[in-house]
Formats: sequence, C-alpha cells, structure tokens
Amino acid sequence: DGVYALGANVTSAVASRSGGAIRFGDNAKLLEDLTAVVETSEGRALHAIAVNQNGEVIATFGNATEAQLADLTTLGVAASQTGQFETTGDGSLAAAPATTSKGEAVGAVAMLWSSAAAKSAVFRDQLIAYALGGGLVIALCLICSALLRRVISTPLRELGLVIDSIAEGDFSEEGKHLDRADEVGNIARNVENLRQQLREANRLEELREAAQQHQKMVVDTLN
Repeated sequence: DGVYALGANVTSAVASRSGGAIRFGDNAKLLEDLTAVVETSEGRALHAIAVNQNGEVIATFGNATEAQLADLTTLGVAASQTGQFETTGDGSLAAAPATTSKGEAVGAVAMLWSSAAAKSAVFRDQLIAYALGGGLVIALCLICSALLRRVISTPLRELGLVIDSIAEGDFSEEGKHLDRADEVGNIARNVENLRQQLREANRLEELREAAQQHQKMVVDTLN
C-alpha cells in the first residue's frame, strides 16, 4: 500500500532527526515534531510516539486506542534495542531507531498509519470525476437537443406552416430551406413544387371561371 510505504519513509525521517532531542530529553521539541507530522498527514498518520533507550514514552500525539498505543510502544522499544526499522505485517505500525551522530541508538519513533483517509480521498475524487462526467454528458445532451431543434425541428415547423397555408388556399408564402442538401431540403423543395403547381392550377381555374363568366355575359346579351 502506498500509504504504508510513505509511512515507513516518514517514520524513518522523523526518527533520524530526533536522536538529539531524545538523548537530551527535549520533550517539547519531540512533541512539536510529532504533532506537525500527524497534523500535516491529511489523516494518514493517526498517532506518533517517541521512546527513549529505557522504553519510556517521552512524547506522544494523536488518536490511538490503548491497545494500539501499547503496540506502538512495544514496536518502538524493539526498534530502539535492535537499531533496525521495525514494522507489523500489514505495515500500519512502523518504528525507526533514533541515533546520535555516531550511530548510537538512543531511542525510537513509532507511528500508526492508516490508508482509510487515502481511500476516502480516492473515492471522493472518483465521485467528483463521475459528477463532472455526468454534468458533461447532460450539457452535451442539452447542446445536441438545441442543435436538433435548430437544424430539424424549427425548419420542419416552418414547413408545416407553409403546408397549412397551402391547404387554406394561400399560395403566397415563399418556399424556405430550399438550398439545404439534407432531407429537410428535399421536403422543402417538394413542398415548394406542390405550392407552385397548386398556384398555377388555381390561376388556370380562375382564368377558366373568368372565361365562362364572359361567355355567359355574351350569350345573355345576344338573347
């Protein structure tokens, strides 16, 4: 787990600079360092302790149960006595020896680490990514819907109004969307052809009726 690998490195780094404070019993300095590490770990480090060569906890900070604190102390004492880095099987507990400038072990720093915060952050990031992805899909759907209305729905509605006018005998409405190369354009051109044919037929009908009326008037005059 990446968190536990990070924990091992951080624990060793803190221990490497804590030898002098442990040796001279500078508890305030130790507490300051441990507090800074826990508080800046974004929930990954839960607790940290410093033990001296006698196995005494001389600085502690965090939120660990009594059982976890006891395990931390045991691991810290082991690291202090062996002069080696110590960890549990799952890597959640880590302890590193604190030494003097001459390499003499004077104590150890032990820390409790958790991957829960990291997993929570990953889950949160995934939720944000899903939310952004969903929002993008919705936005694309809205854009596509608007484009469809503009490209298809609106022209078809306008052609429908032209057809209504033709059906009512009004052939004055000029054709629209005649230059389009898609199906809407084909429909528009068919409607325009129909309009022109019906307008011509209507004109011829009016001429025929006018001729019949004139003929009737001539016959009436002769009679």
